[in-house]
Amino acid sequence: MWDIKHLYNHVLVQCAPGTYSDNGVEPCLPCPAGTYQTELGQTSCLPCPGQESTHGTGASSLDYCTGATFFSTLVRNTKL
Repeated sequence: MWDIKHLYNHVLVQCAPGTYSDNGVEPCLPCPAGTYQTELGQTSCLPCPGQESTHGTGASSLDYCTGATFFSTLVRNTKL
């Protein structure tokens, strides 16, 4: 019979949205810039469409993909 401590040591935790790993369980890595992942337990991230990208890593939704890069957004919002 399994005891709680033994069972706990064998529980696999799925990767959260915005992360991935080779087998879909921890330890997980954040999705690279320009990609996203909406689902639990994934082994890869999805690319943003077209020329869109994310402002950083770990995007958990397509909504994080934008047409402007962080630098161009910064320049556009800076008053000279």
